[in-house]
Amino acid sequence: MARKQGRKMLPGALLVLAAWMGLPSLLAAGWLPFLNSKQGQRYVPPTPVPTPTPCMRCVPHVLFSYPSAHQVVRIPYDPLNENYDSTDPDSRLVVSLIFDQDMDTPSVDQAVSVNPACSYAVLWSGRRRLSLGFSTMPGADPQHAQPLPFGKNLVLSLGAGAMAFNGMHLAPYTLTFTTGGFETLRVNGDLPSSYIPLSLDFNGPVDPNQSLAGKLKNDAGLDLRLSRDCCDPADEARLSAVGLVKPATAYHFTALPGIRSTGGQATANTAQATVTSAPLSCSIAAPVCARCPVTLDFNYPMDHAAAERAVSISPRPRGSELWVASPCEDELEIFGLQSGLSYNVSVSTSAQAASGGRLDAPRQLIFVAP
Repeated sequence: MARKQGRKMLPGALLVLAAWMGLPSLLAAGWLPFLNSKQGQRYVPPTPVPTPTPCMRCVPHVLFSYPSAHQVVRIPYDPLNENYDSTDPDSRLVVSLIFDQDMDTPSVDQAVSVNPACSYAVLWSGRRRLSLGFSTMPGADPQHAQPLPFGKNLVLSLGAGAMAFNGMHLAPYTLTFTTGGFETLRVNGDLPSSYIPLSLDFNGPVDPNQSLAGKLKNDAGLDLRLSRDCCDPADEARLSAVGLVKPATAYHFTALPGIRSTGGQATANTAQATVTSAPLSCSIAAPVCARCPVTLDFNYPMDHAAAERAVSISPRPRGSELWVASPCEDELEIFGLQSGLSYNVSVSTSAQAASGGRLDAPRQLIFVAP
């Protein structure tokens, strides 16, 4: 019984002792850790983490690279990028190196070499990240005139002159990687009328003198040929189509492997696109002078007989009708209008294109002849 009462009184006695000796004395004696301990285990304060000090005489190294050693990298140049800048690595294939400490950037720039020599621009992000933007276009950078080759091993080297900001020289470094092949990136198509302004985009300059026979397929039976001005820009091949396009119709185009670049490399991939042609439409323009005709412009070559039956003009003029044709559209001119007289011209949906397909909606114009 006496022992139990003594145990109950022990905490109280310790508090009295603390009041008599003072709290600083208990801390000096190590009693507070004992009072704060749990289940008889002594409290151990955390060890402070020392603040790292920069190494002023450390040899710099490359911590990370993209691409990695011996990696095959696809050349991703996007010719639809309207903001393309030969000095902007975001527009081109980018090789990046990250160092383990701040670098003396001018010394690194002078120590960079690429074999085989090709066009690139240098960009630093801070003092630790170096980026080289490679171009497939010849002469993109005056100091490195050769375009980036396709399907080749490239060796990026940093020579002995590269230094860190602390004056220590970089350990010898080389990076070997392989560029991907020449590719057809996309087939672009827009069919506003009977002609097809179709184009192919590549990740490098395309040979304008090659034949595309067997390399371009379509389900419309159209003969697709390279335009003479296909090399402006050099990485976009514009095509001309020979054949009649039907209004409001979907056409499927496929670019097959084998299209050559200016350097003789051939594409190995396939690119496809489905394009819907524009509907048949007509615009009516009032005459602008006393002897000028009223004109009806169609955006497709027309079936003239069907179109003339669909056109109505009241009152009927005394002059003649004249068709002005072109490979991609037709224009009907009606003469013999009387000055000061009001005319009502209309075109019904029975107007038909030569390739088939009717007018999308009726048209009407009321005007007073000048």
